[in-house]
Amino acid sequence: MAQIAALLQAIAWPAVTIYALVRYQTEIADLLKRIRRAAGVDIDPPTQEKPVDTPSLLPSTASDALPPLPKTASTIFWEDQIKRVPQFTTATPAAREEFLITLAARAILFNQFEQVEGSIWASQLRLLEHVNLHHDGVALLDLRHLFYDPAAAAFSPAFTNYSFEQYLTFLTSRAFIVIEDGRVTITDAGREYLTWRIEQRRPPKLAG
Repeated sequence: MAQIAALLQAIAWPAVTIYALVRYQTEIADLLKRIRRAAGVDIDPPTQEKPVDTPSLLPSTASDALPPLPKTASTIFWEDQIKRVPQFTTATPAAREEFLITLAARAILFNQFEQVEGSIWASQLRLLEHVNLHHDGVALLDLRHLFYDPAAAAFSPAFTNYSFEQYLTFLTSRAFIVIEDGRVTITDAGREYLTWRIEQRRPPKLAG
């Protein structure tokens, strides 16, 4: 399991891999088929009962054939790393599929965190950390006085025409916080983002 954990940590940041996963989310199933074929197993595991129709996040197609994902030297390198994990090669097709789906989901999630990291203000990050300490939430007005108003005063050019509502929308649109009855609480995604910053040893934010 330690090797799988190390792979999950290492694979999150190759730029080509992340770009492919995000840009071609509807074609991730093709990668699953490629790995299964390389391992010498059936393309699809046998079903024991008729599946129940459930909504899908991926668009339906008339054919099972999907366009191939772009392959580069970096992509092939990480494909080989996945194939070399002993637990992966000996697992059942269903377990391999679950592993790859989770791996893809983590890469997409971490890519979203990376995008947030490039735009979040220092005061918004401190606000998120503050709300994380209060499980019952924090009053909106308190957050404005503690974080928005001081940041707007210190960085007035950047905060021109940037209202408190817009300031909070940056966090709500990423599903990092929720606002109910005038109080702000952190979400699981918000906590995971803070954890990710610690794991990645991101430096403190200084602007905003």
